[in-house]
Amino acid sequence: MNLSNITLDKGVKLQNQGDDLGARNIFRQLLKNGEDNVELLNRYAVTCMNMGDYDDAIESCLRSLVLAPDLIDTNINVGLAYYQSGDIREFKKFIQKSMELAPDREDIKDLW
Repeated sequence: MNLSNITLDKGVKLQNQGDDLGARNIFRQLLKNGEDNVELLNRYAVTCMNMGDYDDAIESCLRSLVLAPDLIDTNINVGLAYYQSGDIREFKKFIQKSMELAPDREDIKDLW
């Protein structure tokens, strides 16, 4: 992979086109190169979840939450990744936090 052509925007474009593998490869390379921002971590987590790699998704979400602990969608995503991996206790913990951060969001209530 030509490193000079790797950008977050290219990964996002691939992700939006449904190319989770291509997007994941770009996001992973950016993370390996030392980029560590909330959008990158969250997008990487979503591609991991789409591909069934819940451990990487959880790790990426948790790294993102260190940078910005009150991101509602990240709390939802990590909760869903925990659910998919079979950890209901952690799922409930993160969905509860999401509900506290955004009590009026119906999509979160539907998860509970």
